[in-house]
Amino acid sequence: MKRLYSYLFLFFCTNFIFAQNALVINGAAFITMSNGTVASPVYIVVNQPNVAGISRIGTTGWIISEDDGNFVQWNCGATNAAYVFPFGKSTTDYIPFTFNKSAGATNVSVSTYGTINANTNLSSTVTNMGSVWGGSAIGTVIDRWWRVNATGNTADMTFSYKASENTTTASPLSLTKSQQWDAATDWLAPIGAGSLGVNVGIGTVSSGSTNSFSATKIAWVLSRAAAPLPVELIRFDGQCSGKNVVLNWTTASELNNNFFTVERSEDGTTFQTIGTVNGAGNSSSTLYYMFSDNTPLTNGGYYRLKQTDYNGDNKTSPVTFIASCINNTNTIDVYNQGGNDCTVLINSAFSDNYFVTLYTTLGQIVFSKNISVAEGINRFVIPLESIDPAIYFITLSNGKENSFTKKIVITHY
Repeated sequence: MKRLYSYLFLFFCTNFIFAQNALVINGAAFITMSNGTVASPVYIVVNQPNVAGISRIGTTGWIISEDDGNFVQWNCGATNAAYVFPFGKSTTDYIPFTFNKSAGATNVSVSTYGTINANTNLSSTVTNMGSVWGGSAIGTVIDRWWRVNATGNTADMTFSYKASENTTTASPLSLTKSQQWDAATDWLAPIGAGSLGVNVGIGTVSSGSTNSFSATKIAWVLSRAAAPLPVELIRFDGQCSGKNVVLNWTTASELNNNFFTVERSEDGTTFQTIGTVNGAGNSSSTLYYMFSDNTPLTNGGYYRLKQTDYNGDNKTSPVTFIASCINNTNTIDVYNQGGNDCTVLINSAFSDNYFVTLYTTLGQIVFSKNISVAEGINRFVIPLESIDPAIYFITLSNGKENSFTKKIVITHY
C-alpha cells in the first residue's frame, strides 16, 4: 500500500504547494493521481482534522482521482465538520465530494471515477449492475462511481457529477438518489431525499444522514429513485407435482417490488397470464416463491415471470420449459392429525432416490432427509417435536425430472 503524504513536495503540475500538513491548491493547479489499484491503492493523506486541511485559492484547480484505487484520505479523527474533497474530472469540471460528519472518530478516504454508460469497469467488490431480469445500469444510473471508506462515522454525503455523465434513459431529469453496494448481500435501497437530475452543468445529490459504512459497504452510485437497481432473481424453474406444474423462484434482493405475473405459452413466443403473486416490496434477504399451474398444457409449456414495480415499470425473466405432466403418475399425500409426527405417502411409478424438504412459507427449511422409494406405495414419518404449528410446503425431488410439492397445515400437541 502506497501513501502520499500532503507535506511532501509533489510535481504533478505547476502552481501546487504544500503548507505543513495542509494541502493548498493555488490557482489553475491540477493534481493528477495515477497507478492506484485495488490491490495497491495510492493515497494523498491530509494529516489534520481542520476543514482547511485542503484549500483552494481561486475557482480552478482540483484533484483528479479517476480510478478505483486513487484515494484522498482525510485524517479527521473525532472532529465533526463538512470535509470537502476537491475532485475534478480532467481539467474542465469541478465535481467535489462533501463528507459532512456528525459523529465518529475514524479517518475518511474517498476515490471517484467516471465510466461509460453501463458503469463499467465495475467498482471493486461489485458483481452486478442489474439482474437476470435483463436490467442494466444504462437506463437508470449516473456514469460515475465513488468509493467511501468511513467505518464508524455518521455523515451526510454530497455527490457531484458532470451533466454528460447523466446518460440515463429512464427520465434523466427526474429524482436521483444515492445507492450503496453491500458485498455481503447486494444493492441496498436508495437513501436520502435526492435531487432532480441535470443535463447541463454539474449535478449534486445528498445522501442524508447515514452511518452505513463498513468494509463491505464501500461502493456508491447515483440512480433514478423511480428505477433503482432492480430485483435480483437467482432462480426460476418448475417441476411436475402429480399432473400439475409447480413453479419456484428465488430472489436475493428486492426494491419496490409490487408483484409477479406468471405467464405461459404453447410456442415460447405468445404468452398469456395465468396468475399473479405479491412481491415483498423492499428486501435484502433471500425470499422464496411458488405458483401452481393446475391446468397445464397437454404437450408441456413455456413459462416466464414479469416483475412489476410500484410505479408500473416491469421486467421479464428468462423463459423455462416444463415437459408434459399428463403421464406423471407419481403422487404424494401428507397426513397430520394433531400428533407429534406427520405421515407422508408416496405413490411412485418406479424406484428412485428422493430428497425430502419441509419449509415455511418464507422458505426457511425446518426438515430435510434423503429417502429411497420403491415402485408403488411408500410411507415415511416426519417427527414434529421441534416444528411449530403453521402452514408448510413439503417437496420431494430426485434432482432430475420428477418433483412433488404439497402444502400442509401442521397442528400437534
